[in-house]
Amino acid sequence: MTTLQKSTKYPLISIALHWFILVAVVGAYVCVWAKLYNPWHFFFGALALVLSVVRFVTMHALAKRKPAIIPPISPLQNLAALVIKIVLALGFIILPLQGLLGRAFYGRATDFWRVEIFPAFDVNPEIASKLLQGHVVFAYVLLGAIGLHAAAALFHHFVRKDNTLKRMM
Repeated sequence: MTTLQKSTKYPLISIALHWFILVAVVGAYVCVWAKLYNPWHFFFGALALVLSVVRFVTMHALAKRKPAIIPPISPLQNLAALVIKIVLALGFIILPLQGLLGRAFYGRATDFWRVEIFPAFDVNPEIASKLLQGHVVFAYVLLGAIGLHAAAALFHHFVRKDNTLKRMM
């Protein structure tokens, strides 16, 4: 067994990206609920997008360094975890893109404190409306997936008493 296989935790970059993405996503949701749409909601959404792309790339590069769950979980739990991870990984990329593209098709650039982080496009209200409606619906779907992910981590920690949560701390 190599040193890489003996690790009980994910690599530090994976752990840091996981928690920074959480902060960015929570920031984006809080801004909506507090009606602080501009510029903070856009900033946190764009930050979640960038961090998620980096995490997606590093996740595949570091796949061999994934620590084992002890005691092991069932194939069904493994499948459920994989499905939720895919929904989350794609969601944290798709959701911000829907928002940025929706604004862009309304002819609005997305800026953060006067620094443009995403340009405006030619106005097309039909496309913009569909993108932003999808953005809202998908935000709730993603919130449900986040809730399931968090509940599963707590279930593993407090009920199964395995190392699932500890691997990401």
